[in-house]
Amino acid sequence: MAARRYILLLGTITLISLTFTFLLPTNLTPPKPRNLKNLSLLPNQLKSEIKEHAPGNFFKPATHKPPPPSNSTASSEGWFSSWKWLNPFSSNIAKSEERSALPPLQKRCPVYTFFDGEKGEEEDGVLLAWRRAFWAQGFKPLVLGRAEAEEHGLYRIVQGKFGEEFEKEVMRWLAWGRVGTGGVLVDHRIIPMAPRDDYSLTALRRCDFDGVTRYEGWGNRLFAGDKSSIDIFLKHITDTATKDTTSIEEISKTAPEGLIRIEPLPRSFADYTARVVADRWPDLNSSHLPTLINSHLHETFLATYNASITLLTPQAIELQPAYTAIKTLADRLAFCPPRNPIPGSCPSNRPCGYCKKPNVTEKPFLSQDPSTFLLAAVPHPYTYYALMDTTFSMSENTQRSIRFVRTQTRERDAWLHKATTPPLKAGVGAGTRVLAVKEVIAAPTRANFSSLWTSAEDPIGEEEIPWVFGFTLASAEELKVEKATGDERRNVVFQKTVGEVLGGKKKAGRVRQDNENIARIRWAVEAWNLGSAEAWKFTGAFVGRMVQERKEWSAGEKEFGRGLSGEEKIGE
Repeated sequence: MAARRYILLLGTITLISLTFTFLLPTNLTPPKPRNLKNLSLLPNQLKSEIKEHAPGNFFKPATHKPPPPSNSTASSEGWFSSWKWLNPFSSNIAKSEERSALPPLQKRCPVYTFFDGEKGEEEDGVLLAWRRAFWAQGFKPLVLGRAEAEEHGLYRIVQGKFGEEFEKEVMRWLAWGRVGTGGVLVDHRIIPMAPRDDYSLTALRRCDFDGVTRYEGWGNRLFAGDKSSIDIFLKHITDTATKDTTSIEEISKTAPEGLIRIEPLPRSFADYTARVVADRWPDLNSSHLPTLINSHLHETFLATYNASITLLTPQAIELQPAYTAIKTLADRLAFCPPRNPIPGSCPSNRPCGYCKKPNVTEKPFLSQDPSTFLLAAVPHPYTYYALMDTTFSMSENTQRSIRFVRTQTRERDAWLHKATTPPLKAGVGAGTRVLAVKEVIAAPTRANFSSLWTSAEDPIGEEEIPWVFGFTLASAEELKVEKATGDERRNVVFQKTVGEVLGGKKKAGRVRQDNENIARIRWAVEAWNLGSAEAWKFTGAFVGRMVQERKEWSAGEKEFGRGLSGEEKIGE
């Protein structure tokens, strides 16, 4: 027995010894204290010393990282992405009445620009115009700087190797190669100025590149390429370029066969580089250039949709308060830009004349005309009933209201039927009508018909309008747009109804408490009008995701501090 105890004791001691051997640090000698004799020099020396020896430079400007693999806008409490989105009713997929199935979010092709100049107010305004225009065209614009170029592995090799001007060009490519997965590299004074279904823009949006493409006669202003080809070309530059090399265009002529493709100059972009501005508008004050670009973008929009700005307004008189927001937006869109510093001037990519204001028209049914831009506000069926009969209060008595819905409103999905007849025939069911509306709302960027849909109770915010259209609009007050007054009683009813429909949702920075009785009435109305309710939910979810996508991108760009809007600078 004693022998066994000794064996057990020795085994325990051995185990403890081995544990300490592996877990304790090998060097237990305390480090020698650093000589802090020159304390007065520390504040000045510390930053440079860390900058020299640290593995990363903590004091350089923020840099873009390679894009993450997933998209955080794939789902939320109110929506989710699904290839089965084109289903009459999202509840068939989600098994929930509160979530809408949306089409998978279109991946935006990244478009990069390189800006290494001093941050001035004028150039910052041009960068903001560049970002808005490309975002509205379905791209993901990113402003790069020298900090991104310095992170590239080839930076130390090319630093000081070339002439000053060519080195700047190489810096652009290093920054592009460092953060990009391919995409488009463009000068920040090259602005997309064409319809959304333009062939060249559609091809670039696909982001499917094989090799590097440059455009005839445009020097270093526009390139497109895939990641591997960019890396190969950068290696070619470092291997073959010399002090005498003057441009990327020159070095591209000696690139490996098939690496560089040359295509004709696309007519989709307007050139506002310094030389073009000096030739076309010699008297233009440089501080007015952002305003000129904004005016040209707006006038291009008006020339594209020259027939009319059309409002979808079934039951226009009774539902007038529900359409007020889109009516005001249509009037602002239709006005020629009042601040154009050179009226009658044209962008470099297209001839034009003086701006002509298109008509603002109203239609009670859906129509798809490539020369018109459609604005639509979808009312909740609860709002529809409240405005159609203002003598009856929907929220006053739960049982009476539910009985009213079932007995007095025999025409189900009335708004949806009126909005889609024509193009659909009178006998078509609500499911087919909902699908028709969903297809129009979610039409891809390349579609030849454009529209903007919003819910009547929660119209799109003012801060989103420049990102949707790519340009800013003058205010209704500046344009002296008369706000439609309509029936005062209906206006009061509508304002009351907005709170009841949006019960429980965040609105204007506060949370509306959802009254249980009103919720029961609203659910009864939705159950009686499945088609109209589905159209309303889909519209709100689609706009909500669009806004969230833009805000997430803006939040990521805010730390770089280049070309930011006032809303982005202030923060949410």
